[in-house]
Amino acid sequence: MSRSQENQKNLRILFFIDPTSGQIFTHKNILEYLQKINEMDHLELIDDMNNKKFIHKWLIGLSKAHKENEEIIKYSSIVSLANKFIEI
Repeated sequence: MSRSQENQKNLRILFFIDPTSGQIFTHKNILEYLQKINEMDHLELIDDMNNKKFIHKWLIGLSKAHKENEEIIKYSSIVSLANKFIEI
């Protein structure tokens, strides 16, 4: 078994939070969806992360919506907050 196959075997999705709706999907929900769209071969693209990295990534995603709406002050504030999670 190759190293990537070993890593893929140990990969487990605990949950996923949809950043646009806040809906939480379980491990079972994610696997069912990936099987439905025939993407089980691309599990290596799933990024596992700790809480700080998740919050940072979520805040950066949120900030992009404000940047697109030209709400620069909100955008800057959210990016600044997100960067504090990197510093910790």
